[in-house]
Amino acid sequence: MMENKKTDLYGPTHLSEGFVDSPHLLAHRYPFLLVDRIRVITSGEEGIGVKNVTSTEDVLALGLEGDDRRLPATLVVEALAQTSAAVMGRLMLDEGHPGVSEGFLVRVGEFTFMREGPAPGDVMFMHVKLIFRRGKFFRFSTRAEINGETTAKGDLTFALK
Repeated sequence: MMENKKTDLYGPTHLSEGFVDSPHLLAHRYPFLLVDRIRVITSGEEGIGVKNVTSTEDVLALGLEGDDRRLPATLVVEALAQTSAAVMGRLMLDEGHPGVSEGFLVRVGEFTFMREGPAPGDVMFMHVKLIFRRGKFFRFSTRAEINGETTAKGDLTFALK
């Protein structure tokens, strides 16, 4: 399989066969699962999530007709949170904690939205990187990207039960 390499502020991005289906790392299921595939680059520290936005998304069916149908900003943040949770879940597995750990999103901080959310047909890449960990608290720097352009970025803080 051909490998696509792209360099950015978060380091090299290698999109290859290293992606796994999200249900292996998250407790979320349809219709609440907003990440199609995840690649954990460094266990507990960095990962990439992929969301293929389709016209059959339930949330888009309730929206406006035509070109105005876009994934709302709140769901972009939720997709970034799910990607971060998968990276944390992988760390818990690597540290010997079997099963999916129960965690909570406790803070959404300093989020900036640069453009409208993804439309049907767009592929959204979600880059997450651990920037702080103390005990059961984790803070991630996150960024959503569509067609090489940053859509949203900000920090998310989680607590494990």
